[in-house]
Amino acid sequence: MTVKRSQRGFSLPEVLVTITVVSGLAIIAYAMLDQASRVALFNESHNDLTIMTQRAANGMQNEVFQARRAFEEDAAGQAYRAALQLPASQPVWTDTLLPIIETDTSSILPDSGPGANRFTGNSLFIARQLEPLTINYDDDNNAATPDVQMLVDRYRFEYYFLSPVASRGFAANGFMLDLIRSASGDYADYFELSTLTPAVRRLVIPQIINKGIAQAWDTTQPADQAFYDLDAARSGTFSIPIAKPKIGIVSTATVFPGLRGGRITGKMDYSVAFVPQSPLKAFPLRFPVFNYAQPDTNRKGFPAGFEVKIVGPAKNRKVLIRTVLMAHYRSTFEAEQGVVTTAARF
Repeated sequence: MTVKRSQRGFSLPEVLVTITVVSGLAIIAYAMLDQASRVALFNESHNDLTIMTQRAANGMQNEVFQARRAFEEDAAGQAYRAALQLPASQPVWTDTLLPIIETDTSSILPDSGPGANRFTGNSLFIARQLEPLTINYDDDNNAATPDVQMLVDRYRFEYYFLSPVASRGFAANGFMLDLIRSASGDYADYFELSTLTPAVRRLVIPQIINKGIAQAWDTTQPADQAFYDLDAARSGTFSIPIAKPKIGIVSTATVFPGLRGGRITGKMDYSVAFVPQSPLKAFPLRFPVFNYAQPDTNRKGFPAGFEVKIVGPAKNRKVLIRTVLMAHYRSTFEAEQGVVTTAARF
């Protein structure tokens, strides 16, 4: 029986050639898609890291410029920090230290070593001066005369600290590192109120309380001698300072909301830079994790990618803030840094 040519199937060489051509086209298409994906990931990490680091540094620069006081790693700073009522859901990085102010220099240089030679910190704790409250009171009990207007200074405590996040890992490390900003409620200026007469305080303090301020703060005193209950001073006389003050935190949020994953692909791991515990797993970053601090064998996690350095005499400080963020996708690591220097009046 003769087979018609139109019913004849493909020969083995024809099938092999077809498979080879299709496979080649598929490989080329995959390579193009893979390259496009890598470019997208690179652009995402490079652009996002640059924006996030500098935006955060600029925001902290603005807060420092308005600071009334900056706390350092001494007895006073530790007491104030211990009074902060921080949420347990955002634990403080184990190796967290405040900076130590270098009053004998105005040059911002790297530390010469750890221990007694350490001045750089990896947290920032300030009391920021806010816009004053406007208080009007009737000083002569005469409705026909104008009220007296006075401005009452107020302050807010702000603490920037590193916090590990176990729910999202970075490069198989089991956690990522975030930078958190916590802020307290407002405090009235105790010194300003203490200069008023008891009669005027009886008129002014209830109005301050009605604006949501419960305590007055003496900016010059240690923590156990600095806070006064305003409700107890409604009579016009301040009681003794609160012996064991607690600084309530009203807001806590990440400085880098974009660290929760890639906004385009969702395949990006972000973190504030840190040094893995194993030297064999060091991240190949284009920026050093720390630049002003020195490694400390007693503090394996110090300082990570957040550095704060304060130099200069009182009322004429310079504050340097440096942040380093890193990204990881596939086998690639990216890093960007944000650096600002601020003139401070505390």
